Amino acid sequence: YPEASVPNFLWVARCEAVKRPLVFARAAIAALARTNDGFTVDFVGDGAELGELKALAADHPQIRVRGSLPHEAVLDLMDASSAVVLTSLGFDNQPMTIAEAVSRERGVLYCDPKLREGLEHAGFLSESPDESGIADALVALVSDPELLLDLSRRAAIDRTAFAPQSYVQRTLDVYQG
Repeated sequence: YPEASVPNFLWVARCEAVKRPLVFARAAIAALARTNDGFTVDFVGDGAELGELKALAADHPQIRVRGSLPHEAVLDLMDASSAVVLTSLGFDNQPMTIAEAVSRERGVLYCDPKLREGLEHAGFLSESPDESGIADALVALVSDPELLLDLSRRAAIDRTAFAPQSYVQRTLDVYQG
């Protein structure tokens, strides 16, 4: 597992309003101030809000806005991260992001209480989906590195939901049911 004393969070999605990259960036900036710059963030993705995201991050070297990257580079960043962050709310819940995170034994910080699959053990739900709630969640995870390590350990349980044999079994259950 990556060193938890200076955690790194990976946000990967399209930089569009529905994915809420600016909400997460502002939450991260607030949490950085509260943790004495106690973590880093990698943003990966392209889209309409990329320019504004870069502007927000410009004065914060702990926030790296990487733009669009090849899938293998994203997986390398995921492997180097302490947790993956999902800030979609209401719909567009990025199931592949969750599947990849838990399959690589990474916890997921998320803010949509309707999300369930793959997050039962590996998920860390913020108290609220707004900037304040996400900032509080970041502070909690950074302040107690054991929480991040535990999410990674428990991701091994949730990854079975995305294993090929699980899909086959669910399909068989539908046909046989």
